[in-house]
Amino acid sequence: MTSEGAAGKEILTTAWAERSETLDEKEAAAIAATGLVEVKLDDPRMNSWTLVSGSKVGVMIGDSWTLRVQPKLTVSRLMFLLGYAADPRGWRNFSVPFGEEEDIFAAVANGFAAHALRAVEPSPLRGYRSVDERAPALRGRLRAGDQIARGKGLPIPLEITYDDFTVDIAENRFIRAATEFLLRLRRLPTPTRNRLRRVRALLAEVEPWVSPNQVEPPITRLNQRYGPALRLAGLIVRHRSISTDAGQVQSVGFIFNMDKVFEDFVFTALREALAPFGGSVRGQHKGRFLDQERSLGLIPDISWWKGHTCQAVVDAKYKRVRDKRFPNGDAYQMLAYCTAFDLPTGVLAYAQSEDTLSGNHTVVQASKRLLVRALDVGQEPDRLLRSVDVLAEELRANVATAEDAPELAATAG
Repeated sequence: MTSEGAAGKEILTTAWAERSETLDEKEAAAIAATGLVEVKLDDPRMNSWTLVSGSKVGVMIGDSWTLRVQPKLTVSRLMFLLGYAADPRGWRNFSVPFGEEEDIFAAVANGFAAHALRAVEPSPLRGYRSVDERAPALRGRLRAGDQIARGKGLPIPLEITYDDFTVDIAENRFIRAATEFLLRLRRLPTPTRNRLRRVRALLAEVEPWVSPNQVEPPITRLNQRYGPALRLAGLIVRHRSISTDAGQVQSVGFIFNMDKVFEDFVFTALREALAPFGGSVRGQHKGRFLDQERSLGLIPDISWWKGHTCQAVVDAKYKRVRDKRFPNGDAYQMLAYCTAFDLPTGVLAYAQSEDTLSGNHTVVQASKRLLVRALDVGQEPDRLLRSVDVLAEELRANVATAEDAPELAATAG
């Protein structure tokens, strides 16, 4: 669907869809540069282009256009997946503001504005931060080495380090960074924009910057009231997208890759569900190879370990399955994992759709079983988590069966 407004074209589509649009070459190039959709030229005489969306959802805003790709899931279900992966014990509080929203852009902006304002009012958190400074008088301690290297015998200024009790701490920097980013976006609802401006005013003394690789501060007893706001700020900072061309900003917005969202959710949920059985759950485990030359490296999405022994391997797949069979490539990949990790069974966990069915497949020549399990991410969160519990129990049962097999063989002999 496309509509025209004061800010230009409003293009609305969904994940895994194709849509024909009339765009000039500059608009088409800017939209393609976002990576949110693939852009294909249909008819150059009519400026007709096809926008092909995949597993990425979100919003990107340019000078004369706004592109929104909505998930197949409801916004509340998407925010549950994101919230649970970020905080499996606090997701209920995190998800409160998203129940009524239909647009992912409004959901994230409104939810963050509400949580952030609740966190920083009536006054932001303060904490101690180490400061290096040149000063005419001693405060804290003198950095003697720096003083000698710089001072050349001069007594002042002094090179000092002291602890400052300030609002310019990591928690407030994350919230300020997310606030500034959202305020750059057009078409924010007026109440949301007003809340964000209030947050910015309360954090006026805070530097609105975080390192690209920095993670949000851990939630502790001292900053607990910041929890939901920090989780959302982390999502916004990590998933923000700014497309530039020759130094000029072409578009700004945020993008969620549903492949990664689903993988992160399954990893976190399985880690919680397998905790009673012991061991550790690892994501993207490296260091295992299929060949002796160590050139065919394998990195499974999720693996369960006890000591140095891998108990189970799971690959999480959020993809369109075009027929009733799961893709052969996924089967070959899981067979490679089972071979390299010496496992009798491997699991492919798909986000359930009308095309995805659970089932078992036996590779007779290799004596391996490939289990396909469909997780219905559209159902109520408690039911979805219960289905992950069932999968965890099945993994444990498979391990027990494998452990018993040599004893049974010896007894039979």
